[in-house]
Parts: sequence; structure tokens; C-alpha cells
Amino acid sequence: SCRKHIIGIFSKSPEYSFLWLKSVLTSAENFKNLVQDVRLFHSVKGQKTLREISQCTIMILYHTKKHGEAKVTDVVGAPYTEELRYISKAVGQEKTIVVIDDMEKNRSAEKMKILKEQPSIQRLARDLFLFGRKEKDQTMERQRLEEKLGTFSASITRT
Repeated sequence: SCRKHIIGIFSKSPEYSFLWLKSVLTSAENFKNLVQDVRLFHSVKGQKTLREISQCTIMILYHTKKHGEAKVTDVVGAPYTEELRYISKAVGQEKTIVVIDDMEKNRSAEKMKILKEQPSIQRLARDLFLFGRKEKDQTMERQRLEEKLGTFSASITRT
């Protein structure tokens, strides 16, 4: 059997915005055999925190568009420029994943645009996943979410 991951989620957003992600990682079919534990971080400051982060086998930087735009790094007003650098340095680019949640448009064109405008994401993280509001709310869209989570879990399996 493959080794189980300790996944860290770092975010400045309130915890309730990413509880769905924590719940998926700990209980969804795609993940239950992959994930040992999910740990939440609200800061990357301090030796102790950085030590705890470096114990994670995967770090997810979570940002919700509910609080402004799909800015993570590189652009004016981006809230995670420093943090993305810290996380990537602590666990490595291969183990860093960026998630932007609550997107209205959720197509690959949108992803390409974000990666072009915020090149550090590609340099410092292995992947960028966009999740839409609809995907989480509507049963019809659940299947799209499941498919995307399949890709997400495949991404996790590769580490």
C-alpha cells in the first residue's frame, strides 16, 4: 500500500470556507486511503510553525475568491506572495498545491490566465486547482467535482 499523507492547509480565510475541502480529504472515496491527517495553518511565521509545515507531505495554499479576486501572488494586493515562497521552501515545489475556491468561471482558460499573470504559482507549486461555487452546491455538478478530485488525488499520489 502507498504511504499516507499528512496534508497541511494554509489559508488566511476563515476555517468554514475550506471545511468542505478538509472533509473531502479525510472522508471521500478518492482520498481515504491516501490521507493520514489534515492539519490547518493560519500563519507561516515562527520556527515552530515552519517545522510543523515541513512535516507535512503535501501543503495546500487555499484562497477563496469570496474575499476579493483570484489573486494569490505576484500582483498588487495579492495576499500570499510571501507565504507561497515559505511553503514551497519548507516542503518543496513538488509538494505544494494552490487551490482557488469559489470561482464563477472555472475553465482551463481561466487557469491559464491566472498562471500567466501570477508566474510564481508555476515556479513554486506543482499545481493549481480552481473550484467553482456551483460544483460544491449542486448535485449535478458533484460529478465534475468528483472528477476533478480524482485528478487532485492522482496529483497527491505522485508525491
